[in-house]
Amino acid sequence: MPIDREFELHCAACVPLGPWLELAERAGVPLIDAAFSDPFPAEEIQASADGEPAPAFAAAVAWANDRLTWAGRAGNRLMVRFECSSGSDLKHAAARGAPYGPAYYAITGDDPRLETPPFGCTIPDAAGNTRLCVRPWVDALRVDGYPLEFRAFHDADGFQGVSSYYPQRPLPSEDVYLIAATQAAEYARRLAAAGSFPVGFTADFLVTPAGEVLLLEGGPPHHMGLCSAHPCCFAPGEIRGIALARREGAPTE
Repeated sequence: MPIDREFELHCAACVPLGPWLELAERAGVPLIDAAFSDPFPAEEIQASADGEPAPAFAAAVAWANDRLTWAGRAGNRLMVRFECSSGSDLKHAAARGAPYGPAYYAITGDDPRLETPPFGCTIPDAAGNTRLCVRPWVDALRVDGYPLEFRAFHDADGFQGVSSYYPQRPLPSEDVYLIAATQAAEYARRLAAAGSFPVGFTADFLVTPAGEVLLLEGGPPHHMGLCSAHPCCFAPGEIRGIALARREGAPTE
């Protein structure tokens, strides 16, 4: 397959959050809802980081900060991210199992994950725009300090497998974790049945302390190529079954 066609296929699967939530509603998959800013030119993010005028991005940040302020006054918590992905601080905080704090709602244009578009957080739409989104902070069931989350994998032929999201925190083979992983797999199958995924997809789920499995977001498939999803506890190219802990050959980071 020529590299430009491979790139096109993989990045076509990088659907932003809004359409994933709409798909989940159609499929009857429980989800964590979100509100979205007005669209703004993705190029304004880098302009902001360079100290150049970025009025539409600044307006989106102000919108998000206003929602954070009102949520705080009401005793509620929110998280803030780019529509296509979370920023570096949020990813690093989650990878450490950090509790709720500023890392989950700080937004900046000076972010390493934005430096190599279109592989960064802000793959723009056809008009060159992206959005910010705010979501309610949902407490997760925690195991050894890390939230309980799963990633389900589909390719063009169907369901492949489901993995614990954090390979640095192995899960024991206990019913509570196997049941949650199985539910994530079932929800991923519902998403596949309700949508069109010519090259597959991944879907990430959070498990609450009450055992409810909620869709966080969807993303590109694991394809061993461009714009490929991390295999989590699986070895690259060997996605099958349920992986609660890192399998032989799985990435160490």
